[in-house]
Amino acid sequence: MIHEERGDSISGRTAILPSLLTLGLVGLFFRFWYFQVATADELIAEAKRSRTTDIKQLAPRGMIVDRRGTLIAGVRREVVVVATPKFALASKKYQAQVAALIGLSTDKLVKQIEREKWRPYVETPIKAEVTLAAATKIEEWGNVDADFRSAFRVDWMPMRYYKNAETLGHVLGYVQSPNAEDVKRIREEGKEPAMFVGKTGVEKSYEAFLMGLPGKETLEVDSKRRPVRSIGVDSPTPGAKLELTIDDELQKFAYDRLGPLTGAVVAIEPSTGEILCLVSKPSYDASLFLGGISAAEYDAITSDPRKPLFNRALQAAYAPGSTFKIVTAIAAQLAGKFSTGTTAFCAGGYFFGGKGRPIKCLGHHGSISFHNAFVKSCNTFFINLGYNIAGKAHLREACKLVGLGEKPGLDIGGDGRGTVPTADFITRYRGEDRMMGGEIANFSIGQGEVSTTPLQMAQVAAFVANRGRSYRPHLVRTVFDPDSGKQPTRIQPELLHKLDAPPQFWDALLGAMEGVVSYGTAARSKVPGVRIGGKTGSAEVRGQHLTNSWFVGIGPMDKPGIVVAILAERAGHGSEAAAPIGTAVIKKYLDIKAGKKPVPPSAQVQLTQN
Repeated sequence: MIHEERGDSISGRTAILPSLLTLGLVGLFFRFWYFQVATADELIAEAKRSRTTDIKQLAPRGMIVDRRGTLIAGVRREVVVVATPKFALASKKYQAQVAALIGLSTDKLVKQIEREKWRPYVETPIKAEVTLAAATKIEEWGNVDADFRSAFRVDWMPMRYYKNAETLGHVLGYVQSPNAEDVKRIREEGKEPAMFVGKTGVEKSYEAFLMGLPGKETLEVDSKRRPVRSIGVDSPTPGAKLELTIDDELQKFAYDRLGPLTGAVVAIEPSTGEILCLVSKPSYDASLFLGGISAAEYDAITSDPRKPLFNRALQAAYAPGSTFKIVTAIAAQLAGKFSTGTTAFCAGGYFFGGKGRPIKCLGHHGSISFHNAFVKSCNTFFINLGYNIAGKAHLREACKLVGLGEKPGLDIGGDGRGTVPTADFITRYRGEDRMMGGEIANFSIGQGEVSTTPLQMAQVAAFVANRGRSYRPHLVRTVFDPDSGKQPTRIQPELLHKLDAPPQFWDALLGAMEGVVSYGTAARSKVPGVRIGGKTGSAEVRGQHLTNSWFVGIGPMDKPGIVVAILAERAGHGSEAAAPIGTAVIKKYLDIKAGKKPVPPSAQVQLTQN
């Protein structure tokens, strides 16, 4: 049997293996080339990262001082509980012990530790500002139990503290661990969030200045990411120091003068817009939030019916009552119809068409002119001035001119706009700009659809004190950059509103305000030796027989250095509650500026006895 030769087929198959080997070697060559040449730098960096880890070092927050340099928010070393995730997560017994000791739930404690479990052997802070008793107990447990000490121990970190945590609570705000919203906000500002960030007030609004730059310690770790040694430390840079416009002594004085009342006190330097005090009561202890507030403490604050977290000075809008008569006078001036000789007849109220129920006045003043009507707070005169002489269009224009119905633009935000019955406001509810006569009458005396915040009314007082000028209110006066090569940044006054009116108009209005305190509705609150002007207000609370007590004031009248707005909720007439507080705050600030020392209580008793 004859067979065909198969030599060519065999040699073709034997060539496949060498070809494949050649292709494989070429592939390996290019792969090695890719790793060793093309991506060499990247791989070296990755290898370096895999054997090192960075531990952030908290930057001390910037100090906050008042306008006279008094420290009101500083930094001090506080005890912090730290955990090593690998060992802390392995023992439920240790978790429960520590959680109970430092006032956290076990679940919350575990969640905080789990955030850092990717670095199992690197210590992470879990609770700041623990009590000395708790810190001592943790150290004792660690001394007798080596496994416990591997899981938990205490350390020291620079932590925020407040001098007057309650009186300044709404001004300073507080710091706390950041949430997702905080992280997003701070990163949008080009920063990385620290362990604690500002949540409200100055602490939040000036976060970029206060937080500083965190330091870091670079640790070499082994294959199991256990620290081997420290290979470098970059020290943190403290945050910038802030000088506030607030006078700490005046702030405390105003807070105390409110006593048990619910309300607000705002004082402004009219020539600059600097806020001298900003009190909302009740307040809260901002230090409770440092290092984590307990559930019981937070529930106590949020369930308080007086709402201590609510900033009444900035956000609460109230009918301004008779303090609004300042705006009505400005409206008459805008209409070109203001005259000190204008009179109205007051028979105890304003009657529409001579019939029906009148809008009541507190007195029967007979024929009365502007000065006496302002001093005695005659509703009849000012309804006539606003309804018949100025009209709703000029009332609205006057509101806009002094900043009512809009946010003042406070540097820390959170300021409310109140309400003004503008054309848009009325049309939104009625489909057209139609106001009844009684509504315009109420508008003229600060009732009905108009509402204002205490900050806005302080701005109105500043506008008059400056004879037609007001400046943007602000709480931060100077920013001191931690870089010594940079000059401090002083916040300059920013003109906000302006009205050019004849000197005779301002003389008449300021003279009437001085009359209110000298011999008018606030005469019981006048201060001997100090020329103070003001306007009282008693605004009805809807659905109740009580009234909110208002007072706006200026002092001294020859050279205004301070204006105030006081609001006391459901406290009666303005002359009864708000005016005594307002004139006392003005007198206190003038004494502070003059360097006068307060009279000791013992000396006050002796003076009374003599």
